[in-house]
Amino acid sequence: MGRAWTLLGLVGIGWNSPPTTRPEYQVVTMLQWAPAPAIAKELRRIDPAADDWEAEVFAVAAYRTLDALRPALVGHAPAASIGFDGPVTVPAAGSLLLRYTDGNVDVRGWNSANGGPVERRSGIEGLRQLLALAGDPRDAQITFEMTRIAIDGAAVATEVLTRITGTLGQVQRVQQNARLRIDWTWRPADDMASLVEVNLVSLEQTTAARPLFTDCTSDMLGSDLELRTQLLYGPEHWLTHLDRPVQPGMVGGNGIAVGDIDGDGLDDVFVCRIAGLPNLLLRQNADGSVTEIGSQAGVDYLDETSGALLVDIDNDGDQDLLAAMNNKLIVMYNNGEARFAPGVRLTAAGPGPITSVVAADYDLDGDLDIYACRYSSISEFGGMTLPIPYHDANNGPNNLLWRNDGERMFTDVTVEIGLDANNRRFSYAACWEDYDLDGDVDLYVANDFGKNNLYRNDDGVFVDVAAEAGAEDMAAGMGVTWADYDLDGDLDIYISNMYSPDGERITRQDGYKNEAHGEVLAAYRRHARGNTLLANNGDGTFEDVSEAAGVARGYWAWGATFVDFNNDGREDLYVPNGYLSKVGSTSDLQSFFWRRVVNVAPLDPNGWSQTYADAGQALRARLRGGMSWAGFEPNLAYINCADGGFADISFPGNVDFRDDGRAVALVDWDGDGDLDMWLRNRTGPQLRFMRNNVGADKHAIAFRLVGVQCNRDGIGARVELTANGKRLMKTLHAGSGYIAQSSKWIHFGLGEAESASDIVVHWPGGRKQRFDHLLADTRYIVHQDKGIAPTAPREHTAIASMGESNWSQAARDDARIVLIEPLTVRGVELTDLDGVRHRLADHAGKPVLVVAWTNNSSHSRELLSMLADIDRNELGFEVLAIAGHPAADLPFAKQLRAPYPVGTADRATWGRLLLLKHAIYQATRGEITLPTSFLIDPRGRIRVLYIGPVESEQLAGDVKAVATDQSLAQSLSGRWVQRPVRRLNALARWFADIGMTEDARAYLQEMRGGSP
Repeated sequence: MGRAWTLLGLVGIGWNSPPTTRPEYQVVTMLQWAPAPAIAKELRRIDPAADDWEAEVFAVAAYRTLDALRPALVGHAPAASIGFDGPVTVPAAGSLLLRYTDGNVDVRGWNSANGGPVERRSGIEGLRQLLALAGDPRDAQITFEMTRIAIDGAAVATEVLTRITGTLGQVQRVQQNARLRIDWTWRPADDMASLVEVNLVSLEQTTAARPLFTDCTSDMLGSDLELRTQLLYGPEHWLTHLDRPVQPGMVGGNGIAVGDIDGDGLDDVFVCRIAGLPNLLLRQNADGSVTEIGSQAGVDYLDETSGALLVDIDNDGDQDLLAAMNNKLIVMYNNGEARFAPGVRLTAAGPGPITSVVAADYDLDGDLDIYACRYSSISEFGGMTLPIPYHDANNGPNNLLWRNDGERMFTDVTVEIGLDANNRRFSYAACWEDYDLDGDVDLYVANDFGKNNLYRNDDGVFVDVAAEAGAEDMAAGMGVTWADYDLDGDLDIYISNMYSPDGERITRQDGYKNEAHGEVLAAYRRHARGNTLLANNGDGTFEDVSEAAGVARGYWAWGATFVDFNNDGREDLYVPNGYLSKVGSTSDLQSFFWRRVVNVAPLDPNGWSQTYADAGQALRARLRGGMSWAGFEPNLAYINCADGGFADISFPGNVDFRDDGRAVALVDWDGDGDLDMWLRNRTGPQLRFMRNNVGADKHAIAFRLVGVQCNRDGIGARVELTANGKRLMKTLHAGSGYIAQSSKWIHFGLGEAESASDIVVHWPGGRKQRFDHLLADTRYIVHQDKGIAPTAPREHTAIASMGESNWSQAARDDARIVLIEPLTVRGVELTDLDGVRHRLADHAGKPVLVVAWTNNSSHSRELLSMLADIDRNELGFEVLAIAGHPAADLPFAKQLRAPYPVGTADRATWGRLLLLKHAIYQATRGEITLPTSFLIDPRGRIRVLYIGPVESEQLAGDVKAVATDQSLAQSLSGRWVQRPVRRLNALARWFADIGMTEDARAYLQEMRGGSP
């Protein structure tokens, strides 16, 4: 297969097109890259008009109308500007029925199918009645999602979901979700569609007298400015601050684990990070704030880390750390004082990184065994890394189970115990649970691109019973969580999948996947439907109640988890959402993904489609260019309404962040009797601590287990109790949702009950302990041999007074990139103002700073002035300053009278600098931001790349380090399990592409071990 992209060559010296103009910087494109013809064809089809997809062309026009409608609805634009005076059907005044209340949250609803009374209105004033029903909230926000389109000539019928949010009074928050049937007129030549009629189908309104949660992360982190800065930005930012060989993951599958690492009774947090950023260990202080101790604890690894667990893997009484790094699982043993040392390195054979890990004692021998999910990288959209067939892919890597043999020894027994069945999926997450209540843990595995697994444990041997149990859920599985949501005495499953309005409407268009019929076509539509709630029937089977319960719509969902927000004893749901949000993006690739990538995917498991691969390459190209893919989707919170269903309280709960959410870990962090949440995001802020404001209004009870005959943590134990006449049950998991581990305190909301009765602890291995009449609002330690004892109440923490975080993100164009490996420079030279040539090679044996600059940039002028003032002789380095726009730059250079060479460079020098920059700086292809500076060591190798200004003290320190071949100071310091290696073959290819064959040969020789 030929290369998808080709470097066509150096376009010119100076600007070849108008530069990006900012006072501080200038950005210019000097290298031209071009896609292969097949990729270029797919890129054009991102526009649905170029793809001959009429319904999506209409969708663009209709969204333009809806966007114009939004300000008119909230009164910020004249109603006449829309030109709509057609009929509108809305609920009659007072017809919204109260469905649920807990004293803070109210849920009301209306449904035309149930005969809800209506009023006939017209025009924009009729539509404004929707806001009136919500109380005319201030700062109202309205969003629209089109899920169905039916075109009949100029008449178009659609289904549109609307979401209205706002504030009533000082603090009361309101959210109103409505399903509308909208009729339009439209011709393909029309830029906008015309509204004809609007009818309300259903409406759900939720309010909260005060928000359920407050983001206290800023106060939680205290004065650690470096930590705050690291957490503020997402991976797109770090692409411009890390050397290319580091290759940080862009999906953001980096998790979080909660556990007490120092035995002080307070939970702490381990935060997994992308490659190049050190993993974090946040130790909780007595006042509830945190201190980062990753370096002193020995866990500040820089390798890409997906999932982690804090568990007592060796049963010695402290919490050890299991961390998945690429295809390795590193087991780090705690010395009892929160110091960790790598003890075991488990390697998953074959391609495919470990995505997540979960632990349980599957064989009931008293220690924890480890299950690892794996997922083939599809970042290249080529070769066998593509899921084939898309709807039921079975060409992924195998997941693994490592049996704990004691004495810190582990054995891969995946095949031996039957977990090799249906084990070539694309697995994101798994969760252990004794779903059939027979005394041993079973395993549910959530798989992307097809069927999930439910492995029933039959005395230590597993059988995949997902099909017969009705639990395959053939969709885009990304997370799984268990709980008895309906209080019927058995454990139910909630699976994170993908809801896409674009996918919903596109997969229902005539002609979509013409070769697919019946169940296969239904499977493709199912992939866009959303999340799945499987109710346990109590007989080994499950029923899909997702839509009836109102929890299917979850966007591009990840680590959803059951959580009792308000301590009423019923499990609610929190759903992190969003795939790839790009700052500044105004368009999304979802439509193209469903129209082209999914639509052309082959149905034959042994088939191949070059168009499938080409469409995927085009999608990735636009991602690199700044478009989003399922971006800026809100996280969702569903409250359990005690009627078998849930209601969306995302905005009233103050948790509807449009982060790219990934994972959530639950913990009563401040010990006040309700569950707080740690949220892990792909985008910045990477971490949020959400303080629960309302759960303490009701009673609760919590248990911490200490096993003796079973694993020390009691993982897999189930606790049951009775409160308010309701039987509650919960299981202690080590890993749930997606890449998340919650606290080992088993928390029960008790509602108005002041005590719990008939408490039963079902320990792994079959032993039971019973207790009765335990007081509410108390935490208990349950020892398997010694019985039960209450813990002392926690003293007041500072968390209650922490305020709402302000996560403002200022633009950060500047960067200092310390290279992971030095990069050899060849043939750089300039001609100064007097016509004298200066070659980099003339300064061998001394550090040299090569600066590409322009007078059009204030940072450039400041940098050249600083370099004129700094004592270069004392520091022992030279400067070569190359003008990017000679006509504008050289007059300034003459005026500056710099004591170092300033001048112009030829095409060869610019080509070298641009390609070397591209080999380091990952964000762009052919652009260069001026000023850009290269610090080159005495051996002619780049050691540091600076984008933007350079501080004199920083430069002095860097020069001294490279002059003596010492390590450079880094703010992102840490340790590597497997240090990245620079691969020079791509750089050699780029040089060959622009005709610089001697440079290409030299880099290939260096790659093969020859002298530079």
